[in-house]
Amino acid sequence: MYDATGVRLQAGRQAEVLNQIVYELPAEHPLAERRPLRELLGHTPPQVR
Repeated sequence: MYDATGVRLQAGRQAEVLNQIVYELPAEHPLAERRPLRELLGHTPPQVR
């Protein structure tokens, strides 16, 4: 339960931020063409119960 609600949920939030950073890169940047990271990795506390 800790992993589902804590670690994975936070990893998903981090992925959101990283995707936003990559989205704002100029088109000529080597990372601009990468596919986005998965953002839905974890569960909310009600989903785990």
